Amino acid sequence: MTKSKLREAKKEFDALNVYEHISPQQVSFYKDLVRLLSKYQLHLKKENTFPSLTSKQALNKIKEEKSLLDLSQIKLGEKYLEDIFNDLNKLILKYGFFEKNEGEQLKQAYQKKKLNLKQLVIENITCNGEYIHNLSTILQVSSDILIFIAIHSIKPILELACIAYSDLIKFADWYKNTCPICGSPPYISKLSKEEGKRVLKCSLCDYEWLFSRLMCPFCNNEDQEFHKYFYIEEDSPYRVDVCDKCHQYIKTVDERKYPSDKRINLFMDHISTIYLDFKAYEEGYTNNLIFYNQNNLVALNKIN
Repeated sequence: MTKSKLREAKKEFDALNVYEHISPQQVSFYKDLVRLLSKYQLHLKKENTFPSLTSKQALNKIKEEKSLLDLSQIKLGEKYLEDIFNDLNKLILKYGFFEKNEGEQLKQAYQKKKLNLKQLVIENITCNGEYIHNLSTILQVSSDILIFIAIHSIKPILELACIAYSDLIKFADWYKNTCPICGSPPYISKLSKEEGKRVLKCSLCDYEWLFSRLMCPFCNNEDQEFHKYFYIEEDSPYRVDVCDKCHQYIKTVDERKYPSDKRINLFMDHISTIYLDFKAYEEGYTNNLIFYNQNNLVALNKIN
């Protein structure tokens, strides 16, 4: 993220303080998190952390319905992982995110070489839940704190890959429910202002892609009897789309109802509507996103 974009992000974070559904401390937590990740992203621009692709290679992968980024070829330097781990752990301790002693336990585990950061990141991004569960038992910390560290350790690299690869597939056909850049699921969606087309946003690299409005973005169910949505305020641009087949949900921003004097920013919209996540859980819906799960929402809600 460039310095000008960081300044722009700061203004948007400051604007969040006026929202009634999010506390100043929660805004401050996200602001510090974004600033931290941006710092590492700027540093990583000087390094080759992922392979380059030609337009032909990229389009061939899309035709084969494969995401562009080969996760096995990502370079995770030990110094980088140690530095970002320490900074993320400081953030956890500063805001009391997760249980008070977990940050300290994790720090001690790493110092005693009981925690292999590279393996943690790799096992997490390849969805090895058994590894995460076993490691949490051994280290006596929650799986959630391990996942938080793993996700945000690799997120700066994936966001850089998104910047590098996105122009290669600008006009490519991709209608899968996973990101064409890194293969991750979406965490929020929007309905475009012009035609009401559905756009999904990746939960890890931030890429946006078109997806059918008639399908569940998690289980691909097309039976409309299972599709519903709800909202808190009728005129609000925010709603929650749910699927009664897989019982998952995704928040949606309707650009057609969005204030004309505001620029849409799906990440900021996600932060300002966390109350909708709680409502979805109350109604019996969940999602399989690694970070935006119920336990982490409860932990975030304790920051006040």
